[in-house]
Amino acid sequence: MEFEQAEKALTESDLKQFEAHLQIILPGDFKAHYLRYNGGYPPYEYVKGINHIFSINGFNPIKYGLLPIEKIVEDYRSGKIDFLKKIPFAYDNGGNVFLIAQEGQIYIIAAEELENQNFTLVSESFTDFLSSFYNE
Repeated sequence: MEFEQAEKALTESDLKQFEAHLQIILPGDFKAHYLRYNGGYPPYEYVKGINHIFSINGFNPIKYGLLPIEKIVEDYRSGKIDFLKKIPFAYDNGGNVFLIAQEGQIYIIAAEELENQNFTLVSESFTDFLSSFYNE
């Protein structure tokens, strides 16, 4: 699967700095993907989650671009929103946020549920998440 409009490529060192800065260890499949595509847009519109279908719009970059993940996390934290060892990395067309947990699971949280931390499990792993993309 090719992603369009990805940002500048990351290095292993960039990812290590990212993990240290956010105090999280990311799953290997997530890091491998980001070494290949730093953010961008997948060629699919939907994700078949464990119990629901979700739309998918784009992935946020790390380090580079107008709104890298580090800035997103900083903005949420300044608003007193902490994702509890989950990192926001993607979004849908409605402003809802996809997050990856340190253990590898993918969650989504509705924009209006951010303060309540009402996470919905989407996939058991990043690999499962990517392989569940589809178009109608």
